[in-house]
Amino acid sequence: MATSPQTRKAIADSENALRDTLWTDAADRLWAHKTSGGFVTTPKTMPYVCRILDEMSKDHPLASTYEALWSYTWANNAFLRFNKPDDVTFAAGFSGQRGRRTLLERMRRLQLLGFIETQPNGNETFGFIFLPNPHAVLFRHQAGQGTPLPDPAPKGLSTHILPASWNAFVARALDLGCKDVKLLLNPPPPAPVSAAAPAVPAALTSPKVLRRRPKAAAKA
Repeated sequence: MATSPQTRKAIADSENALRDTLWTDAADRLWAHKTSGGFVTTPKTMPYVCRILDEMSKDHPLASTYEALWSYTWANNAFLRFNKPDDVTFAAGFSGQRGRRTLLERMRRLQLLGFIETQPNGNETFGFIFLPNPHAVLFRHQAGQGTPLPDPAPKGLSTHILPASWNAFVARALDLGCKDVKLLLNPPPPAPVSAAAPAVPAALTSPKVLRRRPKAAAKA
């Protein structure tokens, strides 16, 4: 059950009070996003999403690349211009002569799995990048409705989600009160299709027909 704003505030106040009894100067030393700036919002399920990503790409982990791309989005718009490939390469943990090539290979895997969508920009294949809701992408794969992988697929890449990881992800999302996950688990029933009214011939709705008096009435 989702908690109300009042309940969330009460929990936060209680946790902060406990923290301050253990670290009396915690409020002065923490990283405060509202005053520090330079932040982007991520779902609390991100560690679970990243674990599943790594499991779907055996021996070619995707988590660091996905997190690096997410951190380069602006104002929580899930969009970035891929105009600093060397910076993203470094942030994703790759270096050396093969660093950028490794990054692009991992991005290609994320694209095939549907976790990123791309558009070209000049000579750059990954010129613009959009990151859709990862929860929805996971649900499509779990339901077997994701975009099929090419044949042959990149080595180690699979759309299969391990049951233990899926269950842990769903349990965590429900504990957090993720509304999108609840809706994905229990989608609303489709609206009933009402029977269409029989079409009335245009000739019967013309002004002349509507003004015409019945013959019996005219004789009276």
